Amino acid sequence: MSHATGIKPSEGLLEAFPKSKDGKIRSMKISIAEEELVLDDVSIAEGSWEDDYDNAISGWLEDTKPCYIFYRLDLKNETGYDWLYIFFCPDRATVREKMLYAATRATLKNEFGGGQVKDELHGTTRGDVELNGYLRHKERDEAPAPLTQHEEELIQVKASERDASIGINSQQQSVSGISFPTTPAAQAELEDFAAGRRDFVQLTIIIDDEMIDTAGGVAEADPHDLKTLLPENKPSYSLFRFKHNHEGDYLESVVFIYSISSSKSSIRERMLYSSCKAPLTEACEAGLGLVIAKKIEVDDPRELGKEFIYDEVHPKQHIVKQQFQRPKGPPGRGARRMVRNQNGDNGQED
Repeated sequence: MSHATGIKPSEGLLEAFPKSKDGKIRSMKISIAEEELVLDDVSIAEGSWEDDYDNAISGWLEDTKPCYIFYRLDLKNETGYDWLYIFFCPDRATVREKMLYAATRATLKNEFGGGQVKDELHGTTRGDVELNGYLRHKERDEAPAPLTQHEEELIQVKASERDASIGINSQQQSVSGISFPTTPAAQAELEDFAAGRRDFVQLTIIIDDEMIDTAGGVAEADPHDLKTLLPENKPSYSLFRFKHNHEGDYLESVVFIYSISSSKSSIRERMLYSSCKAPLTEACEAGLGLVIAKKIEVDDPRELGKEFIYDEVHPKQHIVKQQFQRPKGPPGRGARRMVRNQNGDNGQED
């Protein structure tokens, strides 16, 4: 789960949740105000979910303000109607709001009732979360992803392992660690990062569910932002695009940051994050085509800065100068002798 913010639903929002599930409400807009989750507006169902979609949510989307939207679909399950959970976080929002909303997203979903959330949609533009954007999202989820050569090789390896009765039911395990699956929201953030639409993406482990989730992403970030983007009291993984110049060349180096406080994290957290680190970086490189220039582990995010990351990506070469040594004499030469001349004076060396 994302690192806790302490923000909880207001009494008015908690009262609205059960009322929204009677089939009359089509959607609800929720935002954070004065350290609480509050209900901003609701829309009433008039037609099918497709007919109501854009009319219900388009007016709620602001260019600089994040928000959450619960949108009711027409299908039912054993607990009631299926809902779509939308997290809209525009690029022009402040960094603080982006991280605050991202870190509170899981809390709101749990308070509403995660079992009734059929699908989740995360977007930074109107086109991402309006009807056409949601339909594209569904197509991507339903279509089988093309396999890379590395993934095909992994499938063959796993098949041979199954034939040999070697395997684990709950999660994949290898010599390098344990591989937890990513949530759809985390996968979408990673794909945005790989496509260059994010400079920073943060990931956390939902320990009880054994999954890797996202704590949010930022379209533009520089090294100085990392001190505030990374939590000080909870472990996390982060991908950061380090834009800089080196020896006259402009570079965009991908840096993987594993941040964990040895004094504030539990033993279980430290063990899980350490075990999942290598499989996660391998999946990012093989599945997304990322080239990770440097993997950094920090105990305190305040250590991070432009100079620190630059030195990690481009370590200084220490050249040791050898002292001049006098050449040795020819081999077989005996000890030097002094020749005394006839006058008794010392002469030249022999």
